[in-house]
Amino acid sequence: MQGTLNGTASTILAADGVEYISLVAGSGAPAGKAWLKVDGGDGTFGAFSDPHLVAQLLRSYHGLKLSTAGHVEGTILTAEADQHIADPNLIASLAGYPDTITFEVATDASGAPTRIVFRLAGDSAKTSGSVQLLDFGAAAPTVQVPTADQVVEAPSHG
Repeated sequence: MQGTLNGTASTILAADGVEYISLVAGSGAPAGKAWLKVDGGDGTFGAFSDPHLVAQLLRSYHGLKLSTAGHVEGTILTAEADQHIADPNLIASLAGYPDTITFEVATDASGAPTRIVFRLAGDSAKTSGSVQLLDFGAAAPTVQVPTADQVVEAPSHG
């Protein structure tokens, strides 16, 4: 996934329950360590990599409007999302997101999505940034995860 995390362009790779988040120069990472390894795989934008969870999230829309043909905009109020989302893990993960998530959905002539953009903004202590999902219907790419010498382990939260 390509996105913006707390104002910095980031690449997030998710594979086998692990997320790898690209590190930028000046982040304090040891020399040669270009990736932060986060076990658990859903700590940053993990919910956005699963189309089933994205669909549940979009069902919790608020303030939906058709801005142009094939282009819908709306907001998701995370405090109300539990009324529309069946997955308890997704509901719990929303606690790490701002109170409001805005989104845009673009569709083709058949109504199939071609692009979904989520923008997270709000409390700076929570995740902020944007996620853009593209290439609907395309085969999932093979993810080449970073090697052990390229990663620094994220601290455990337990």
